[in-house]
This record gives sequence, structure tokens and C-alpha cells, in this order.
Amino acid sequence: MGNFLVRPLSSSRGSGPKSRSSISCHLTPRYTHTRADIYGSYFYHAHARGQIDDGCYGPITIRPKYGIVNPFDMISRTDLKLLEAAEARAAPLVISDWRHTTSIQTWGLEQAAGTESALCVDSLLVNGKGAVDCWSREDLTKYTSPAVASVLQHANLSITDKGCVPPDGMAILLPTPGLNISAIPPSVFDVCTPTQGYREVIKAPSSKKWMALNIISSAAIGTFAVSFDEHPIWVFAVDGHYIEPLQVEALILSNGERYSIFIQLDKPCSNYAIRIASLSLPQLISTTAVLSYETAEPPNGSYPGTVTSKPYINQAGVNMTADVVFFNQAEMLRKLANSDSPLLYQDPHAINIGANLTIATKNNTWVDLIFQVKSLGQPPHPIHKHSNKGFIIGQGEGNFTWNSVAEAASEIPENFTLALPPYRDGFITPATAIGPTWLAVRYHVVNPGAFLLHCYI
Repeated sequence: MGNFLVRPLSSSRGSGPKSRSSISCHLTPRYTHTRADIYGSYFYHAHARGQIDDGCYGPITIRPKYGIVNPFDMISRTDLKLLEAAEARAAPLVISDWRHTTSIQTWGLEQAAGTESALCVDSLLVNGKGAVDCWSREDLTKYTSPAVASVLQHANLSITDKGCVPPDGMAILLPTPGLNISAIPPSVFDVCTPTQGYREVIKAPSSKKWMALNIISSAAIGTFAVSFDEHPIWVFAVDGHYIEPLQVEALILSNGERYSIFIQLDKPCSNYAIRIASLSLPQLISTTAVLSYETAEPPNGSYPGTVTSKPYINQAGVNMTADVVFFNQAEMLRKLANSDSPLLYQDPHAINIGANLTIATKNNTWVDLIFQVKSLGQPPHPIHKHSNKGFIIGQGEGNFTWNSVAEAASEIPENFTLALPPYRDGFITPATAIGPTWLAVRYHVVNPGAFLLHCYI
């Protein structure tokens, strides 16, 4: 079991605590944390095989120590106490994707078929609630990406009833030797059967002016657009640290990312949709939860159900009007006032495993990592380094052909942000829609030990 990302300084034994305790179901445990510089929204999840896909995850909230300076006065000086009270009541909003096969079954199908069957999911969940929602053929045709539609049209194929690129189309987009499509049951890619589930209802206290939510993605595959109908949101923390707050109407959420937001409760007492739409090319899928003011008529918490509020985004995650503002990581300024014998433990120079898989660094040095994505058709990949966060200092298209970041930045300065770059513990590589891409990340080595660097897909 690991967490994302509470940093265990002076320890290289994973990302979790040195001691373990059992957590009983239906309880909300509370612990006292002694680290003064860690606060914010995190989550725990399984590292064993694909158990995170089976639902082995949950939110962690660390309350900031008394005296840590927050940036809430940049939202409203007069509401400072109300915002602090709302942060103390912050509730989790965990978004995930779900399949009707276990992770072991999914892996068996992928081995038998020789293709990525996990790219097609059955439903999206909000705090564990959701249902299979089948789109009309009209909507499937309307919202299919033009790039995908062109490929499928040339092959005389179409998006399946489940909203997925069919296996034959996947073979074109991601050529794989030894493909055996006959091993894939129709239920995986093709058949969509609606189910009667429940949608999550977030109660907005009518006696309060502000509420706070910690939005977390525990998805295995998907990248999502998230929006609250008729309610702009203030993003005040990202990946467990304060930023200078940004007011937006929607944000894009990748695997492992966490956003802490404020919502001003200044609309008529009613029910408003919380819209989550997948942005991944292999499948069209979406879901809704409900933001319900306490004095409003109780919403229909089951599927099917309708909410009549006005959306900022459509079911494909695209803005409804040109003035809808998405969260832009490039505008994110970190709040700096509060910053302060397995294979992993072997000598990297003594290991001979046939590949250069180990990076040796020295403590109290700065390291630049260049992630080069060369294969066409790759989605954004969420990269995570255990132990510490990093600054995302640049990205671009094509091959990274320079000998250093300094050399590249002098030649293409428009591709780099070296003054106040985004500070994240997840690094999302650019998709390779038309050619190779690269991402540059800089981090400070402050914790001696052996730590993993890996992709979450």
C-alpha cells in the first residue's frame, strides 16, 4: 500500500508510513501527523498488481498546522474566516473509472488478445457511485474526435455502442503483433447495457457562504474534464500545497492529480450537475453527480435522472461557450511561504539487468529529467516520482535533441517556464497525436535513498 504523496524524509522504504494500522470499514479515522510542512489532499492506493482498479484506494486529508499562511485573502479579505472554516470541512470528491471485470481478468484478456482492452471501461464513478450510461448513436457520432473518425472511416469501422474505438480500430491506432481479437468478449468493447445505479449527491449547506472539496483522480486510464454547473470554482491548492487561487469554470484531471477548490454558494437553492467527461480518445464516456443545496427539493439520486442546470461543458468535456475558462497549469503560482536488499537497495553500479533503468544522483543537487515520447498515438502519461515533487519547466513537440535544458532554453525559450514553474508531484507527458513530444522536469534531491519513478497507466 502506498500514498500519493506523503513524503517520508530520511527513509527510502516506499512512500508510506513505517508502521501500519488497520482501518475498519464505515469509520473515518483521525491521526496526528508530526511533520509541520505537509498538509493538503492526498490519497492511498494499492501498488500490488492492478488492485487500484479493483477499488483499493481512498482519500487522505492532512489539516494544515496552525500558523501556516494560506492565500485565501486573495479570494476575499472579508470572507477570510468563512473560507478557513470551509477548508476545515472540505469533503473528498474521488473520481475513478470502473470495469465489470477484475484487474486479474482484464490482464488475462489483454494477454490472450494482445491488445489494451483496459482502455474501454464500463462506467465512471464519483465517490464510488455511478452506473452504465449508454449514449445515443447520434451523440456517439456527433462527439467522436475528427482524428479518430477519419481513421475509422477509412477502415469502414465506427465507434461501438459502448463508445469505444473497436479492437480493429485499436489495431490501426496502436499496431500490435500477435493480435487475437476473437479472444475479446463482445461485452468488453461493443455491448452497452444500462444499469440502475446511484449518483453521488454533494450537500451544499444552505447556511454557509462557501464550501470546499478535494477533487482526486484514482482512475487507471482516463483523463477527465470536471465542471460544476453555474458555479465557478476557486482552485486554491494543487497536489497538496497552496497556490495563488485561480477562478475557473472547469479543470482537466489526470491520474493521481488532486485539486482543492472553493465553491461560493450564491445561487438559488436547487440541484446543479457536477459533470465529469472523459477526454481520452479511445472512448466516449461521461457521468454526473449532483451539487444539492440543503433546502432544495431532493434530487433524483438514481439513474436515469435529469438535472436541468446550465452546463459549462458538454458530455465530451468540451466548453459550451468560448468564454468558459479551464484551469491552466502555466498560470499556477505556488504559494512559497510554507515550503520548507530488494533491487532498489542494491548498488546501481553493481546491477546488471540488461538495461539502464537506474538513475544515480547526489543529495542537495538539482536534476533535470527529460521524458521523450516517440510512439505515435500515445495519450498523456501520468509520471510520478516517489519521495519529492518537481518543477515542470518545459515541454514541446519533436525530439529533444539538445545536450541540456540550458541549451534548449536558449534556443527555444518560448517552450520553457523557468520563473515560477508549476510545482507538481505528477508530471503529465504531452500526447503524441502527430509526432514525438517531450517534457522537462527539474527536482531538488533532498532525501537520500532509492525511490521509484513510474507511469500510472
